[in-house]
Amino acid sequence: MFFWGNMKFRIFAIAMTFQLLVTYSIQALANLTSPPCTQNCVETEAIPVMEKAILGSNPATSAYPDCPPAGSKIFKSVLTSTGKATTSAKVIRDLAAQSAPKREALQNDHSHCGVCKQTNLVSTFTTSAPNHLKTDQVCATPFARNFQRDLNNQDIEVYAGDTLRGKNAQGQQFTAECSNTCNLYTATGQTPLSSGTSRLNLTILCGPPRTGTILTATYDLSVGFVHQWVCSK
Repeated sequence: MFFWGNMKFRIFAIAMTFQLLVTYSIQALANLTSPPCTQNCVETEAIPVMEKAILGSNPATSAYPDCPPAGSKIFKSVLTSTGKATTSAKVIRDLAAQSAPKREALQNDHSHCGVCKQTNLVSTFTTSAPNHLKTDQVCATPFARNFQRDLNNQDIEVYAGDTLRGKNAQGQQFTAECSNTCNLYTATGQTPLSSGTSRLNLTILCGPPRTGTILTATYDLSVGFVHQWVCSK
């Protein structure tokens, strides 16, 4: 009786071990054959890098301990649309114009400081992500680079375009690291500095392959905001 009970325990242990090995093997295979992220790459990999750069370059601190602490909040995809590479810039400009009321509302928000004075800083950002991905190819693990420049507002679009096309030193550095078969996701933040100038945080993500060439591929486009505030007397 003891022998039979011991044998049943051994059979049960072997079965459980086999089940765990099968489960582990399936998970490992899935990790090897699936891209690290798909359409949500811009959400999970690019926007957080851009947001961190914005907050780091515009630190919000308060010297008034009896006032609420400084804070920030991000608003993703306030408006969305789609477009091809040749029309994306115009679509983004239209989305930014349409989102102006939301930006104005954030600029005039005074709900975080109570009786203390609230000073707002609102950064507008745009994103671009491929509308369709190839499922039969996988690029290396996505990686992002952020490029920060203080520019006149009229120069921002030119600098961003040159960087994406590898026409300047920053763009050449990135394209040397990212294969031509991989798609470029972008999160582009603009923080106003003074009249006519802004701090650009251009985050480019080397992500999964797109379908079609750069010129024929369709992209999902969006506009969002990073709202920062400081409380003072």
